[in-house]
Amino acid sequence: MGHGHNATDESFASLRSLMRQNAGVLIVATMIRTAAVVAIALHPYFLAEFVIASDDKERAFLFLMLLLGSGILHFVLWALADFYTSHYVNPLSVEYKRIAFNTVWNRDYKTFVDHSSGKVGSYVNDFRDQSLTLWDSVHYSFLPMFVSIPVYVVLLVRSSPGSAVTYAVFLVVATAVMMAISKPVNASQRLLTDTAATNNGRVFDSYANFVNVFSFRARRREIARNDAQMEELTNQTVHFGYALSTYWTVASFLVRVVLWAGIMLYSWRSYDSGSISFPALVVSITVLLDFTNMYWDVVHNGPLGRQVSQLP
Repeated sequence: MGHGHNATDESFASLRSLMRQNAGVLIVATMIRTAAVVAIALHPYFLAEFVIASDDKERAFLFLMLLLGSGILHFVLWALADFYTSHYVNPLSVEYKRIAFNTVWNRDYKTFVDHSSGKVGSYVNDFRDQSLTLWDSVHYSFLPMFVSIPVYVVLLVRSSPGSAVTYAVFLVVATAVMMAISKPVNASQRLLTDTAATNNGRVFDSYANFVNVFSFRARRREIARNDAQMEELTNQTVHFGYALSTYWTVASFLVRVVLWAGIMLYSWRSYDSGSISFPALVVSITVLLDFTNMYWDVVHNGPLGRQVSQLP
C-alpha cells in the first residue's frame, strides 16, 4: 500500500513503543514458558536412569518420582503461562490493530483512491490474528525446541559426545536447506495472500456498491469479474500447496532418514564397541525421539504450517 515516509515511521515507531512499554510482560511470559520447557527437557535422562535401575528399587522409584514431579511442574508452569498470556499478552494484539487502523487514516486522499478500501480493510482486520499467530508460533513451536537444545547438548556431551556433534551438524545443514526451500514457499504465499485479500476486498466492495449494480443491471458483470479472480485464486492455492508440501517433505526426510540413521547407527556402533554404556545409548535414542517431536512441531506448526490453515 502506497504511503508517505513519515506515516510509515510513525506507525512502526508506535509498534516499537508499545513493545518497549510492555517488555516486562512479554519477558515474564517467555520466562515462565521457558521454565516449563526445561522441566520436561530432562525426561530423557530421567527415563534412561529409570530403565537401568531395575535391580535397585529405591533408585528406580526416585527417577519415577522425578519423571512424575517434572511432568506436574511442567503442567503448572505451562498453565500459568497460558493464563498469564490470556490476561496480559493477548490484549496487546488489539492495540496492534488500533495502531494499524490509525495509520491507514493518516494516509493522504490519493492513497484511498489508488487502493481498494475492502482490501485495505481486510489487511487491517487480519492484523490482530496475525500478531497472535506469530506469538503462538514462537511460544508453542520455536521456544520449546531452542530451550531444550542446550539441555540435550549437556546430556549428550556427558554420555555420547559424537551424537552431540551430529546434532550440531544436522542443525546447521537443516537450517540452510530449509531456508533455501522456504524461499519459493514464502514467495508463493505472499502472492496468494495478496490475491486473497484483493478478492476479499472486491467481494466487500461489490456488495457495498449494490445500488449502482442494480441501477446499471451489472450483476452478471460482477459475477464474471469474481469468477475470473476465483480462477486465479484457485491456481495460486494449488501452486502454494505444492510448494508447501515440498517444504514439509524435505523437512521430514532430513529428520526421519538423515538424522535418525546417523544417530541410531552411530549410537549402536559406539555401544557395540564399548565406547558408551547402555544408559548412554538409551539417553541418545530417547533424546532423538524427543528432539524429532520438537523439530517437527517447529516445521509443521511454525508460521508456515499455521498460516496454511488460514488460507483459502
